[in-house]
Amino acid sequence: MTDHDRGAFSDILRLVFELFNVDISEEIVEMWWLAMMPYGLDDFRGACNKFVKDPQAGRFAPRPAHIIGELLRDNAEHARTAWQAVLMGIKKVGGQGSVAFEDGRIVEAVKAIGGWRALCQSPERDLSFKQRDFEQAFHALAADKQFQRPAKICGAFERAQTGLVAMPERLVHINKHARIVSPGAFTCNQSLSAGITHQQGLR
Repeated sequence: MTDHDRGAFSDILRLVFELFNVDISEEIVEMWWLAMMPYGLDDFRGACNKFVKDPQAGRFAPRPAHIIGELLRDNAEHARTAWQAVLMGIKKVGGQGSVAFEDGRIVEAVKAIGGWRALCQSPERDLSFKQRDFEQAFHALAADKQFQRPAKICGAFERAQTGLVAMPERLVHINKHARIVSPGAFTCNQSLSAGITHQQGLR
């Protein structure tokens, strides 16, 4: 979080403690702020929501370690889901097609473990090791907001077409993290179970 988030952070924190009929001082808010700064405001809000709904832990007012525990569990789940999106990208298009990710941290994590082309060429027996490295890289980027925007890995076909007008593309919505982008010129039925839609010129 940044100083811009400080007011909203304080409001969320005080609201959580209000649920437990506890007033907190500015000094306590400051300690919480320092502990939570590495994480995003939305992530902090989500972790607080999960904590107060927990039938066991949520019976008592939280400490920073409780919320950090929720954040780490969320990050681990996100990393696993992101890896599944990467595997689907490898299966669907490999190194030839382009893959658009809703979360740019996936792209950065793929770069960190050697890049898309090398990953697509990895033997299947090595993918479990690649998963470990990917998840570690993804975790390291968990609180970095500059990468939390859509990003795309350009495949060999698109790189070869550099400078040409973008072709119509097929977007296959895998999950909240990724869309597979393949060159083609056809319209897809949105009612298909794969969740395929049609879009012009995604860059």
